[in-house]
Amino acid sequence: MLPDWVNAVPTASGLTSPDGDRSRNIDLVHRISADKYEFVELKISSNNPLMAAMELLQYFLIFVFAQRTFHSLAHQPTLLNAQQVHLRVLAPQPFYDGYDLRWLERELQQGVVEVTKDDGIVVDFAFLAFPVDFKSPCADHLLEDAMARRSAPRWRIL
Repeated sequence: MLPDWVNAVPTASGLTSPDGDRSRNIDLVHRISADKYEFVELKISSNNPLMAAMELLQYFLIFVFAQRTFHSLAHQPTLLNAQQVHLRVLAPQPFYDGYDLRWLERELQQGVVEVTKDDGIVVDFAFLAFPVDFKSPCADHLLEDAMARRSAPRWRIL
């Protein structure tokens, strides 16, 4: 895994019961700085872009709930101190083929800003695609390069 990246970050494990919600994990979390993070819902061939966006929003809303609820904990996890969060659905370009969700991306962007406007958190949402030459699995240096070259998907209705 790349430096400052963590995979399978739990969001609701133990929240409703000791064994409940253990599968609600943010696929990748990138610590950009002490209070700036990127949450990535990673998709290769499962589901579709809409489902991926809904999963990521669900995890983000659990994060907002936790941040609001547990702000007074003495040993608050560093992630709950985030003041800036980038929400990203990341997949290979073919995952997006057949869709044009630019309208949804705009609406979700407005929605996450509205939800957190009183919390002092800067949030944005975007769909991203791996570079077309990306192959998985790959060496860390190739993964790092691919992550640096992510871009907006080419929305194509087939």
